[in-house]
Parts: sequence; structure tokens; C-alpha cells
Amino acid sequence: MPGMAGAAEMARLRKAVSPEVDVLYCELMTRHHLGGIMMVDAVLARTDREQVRDLAEPMRTGQRSEITLFEKLTERIKNPA
Repeated sequence: MPGMAGAAEMARLRKAVSPEVDVLYCELMTRHHLGGIMMVDAVLARTDREQVRDLAEPMRTGQRSEITLFEKLTERIKNPA
């Protein structure tokens, strides 16, 4: 599945300490959510079912919103005021 963290990335996450763990988590989750958007887009391109569209479209919006939050948080961690 696109966006899934591999074993090496999960091992690195388990060993990391703040702030590295925080940045790595945000980066991995951003990539994970991008993978979710790819799946939603693939379904939306192929479905004609209104129920599927009604479920998938808000999922895409939610994933995009969370990506924005992860990006902002990553920036704040890397560049504290």
C-alpha cells in the first residue's frame, strides 16, 4: 500500500527521541495520508455509486486537512520560535 512505513522506518521511529521522533512521526504520517488520498482518488475515478462517493470525498478532505496539520507541526518542531 502506498504510504506505509517499512520495517526499517518503524525501527528508526522506535529508537528515536524528541525532537527527531516527532519530526519522523509527522513525516511518516504525512506520507501515509498521501497514500490514503491516492486510494480515494483511484476509487473515485472508477465508481459510479453515490454511497461510495459520499464516503470517499470527506475522507480525502480529512486526509488533506491532517496533512496540512502535520506539515505545520513539522515546521514548528524544526524551527521553534
